[in-house]
Amino acid sequence: DGTGYSGALRNSSSNSASYAGNITLAGDTTISSAGTLGLSGTVDIGDRDLLLRANGLSLGPQARVSGAGVLTLTTEDPTRQILIGGAKDDALSLSTADIGKIQVGGLRIGQGTGAVRVGVQGGSAVTVTAPLLVDISSGGRLYIEAPLVFTGAASSLSVFGSGSTTYINADVTTSGAEIYIEDRVVLGADVTLSTTGSQSPGAPIRIARLLPNDNRGTVDSDSANSPRRLTLSAGT
Repeated sequence: DGTGYSGALRNSSSNSASYAGNITLAGDTTISSAGTLGLSGTVDIGDRDLLLRANGLSLGPQARVSGAGVLTLTTEDPTRQILIGGAKDDALSLSTADIGKIQVGGLRIGQGTGAVRVGVQGGSAVTVTAPLLVDISSGGRLYIEAPLVFTGAASSLSVFGSGSTTYINADVTTSGAEIYIEDRVVLGADVTLSTTGSQSPGAPIRIARLLPNDNRGTVDSDSANSPRRLTLSAGT
């Protein structure tokens, strides 16, 4: 049995904060640290929501986060970047191995003004099993540098931006779940957005504009001298 947590737990020092053993949430919970946050056991969030706020994240070999609730990852320093599918010293990093340790109902990333990066340019595909919501509405930017693949039938991509821009430099593929981008989009390569992976019938792909003069909902090339092709595969 794990230790039950509910509410807010915080380590205010700049050093690492580590939680050993197993954790079961008794309610919606926030765990935060001004330094690196470490988890070494299982975290059962059930149908609760768990917010992890830190400048670094370390998931031990036996660490697992699971449940039907939503896991939110954000930085203590709102300007610090988040890297999904890689590792950098100056980012809250979630490696490909870490992603495999997360089996939740939804994964939410961002909330600050720092960049959110998916993969490294020219690197291997980043595979996600949970629905992913990227919140860059406070002025951050999203960079999709490596192919982003969603394997669950309900694993969708949602991006909420401020118009400060989502840069797509690699393909995004879901297995029948929606792709929704509420932001300005800039293409750095010929890119395919597809909801027909794994031979699924597809789902809507939306690049949304909220207001008539809003630059959200627009799609541009990264250079006037380098036109890019955007291919949409949304099924029937």
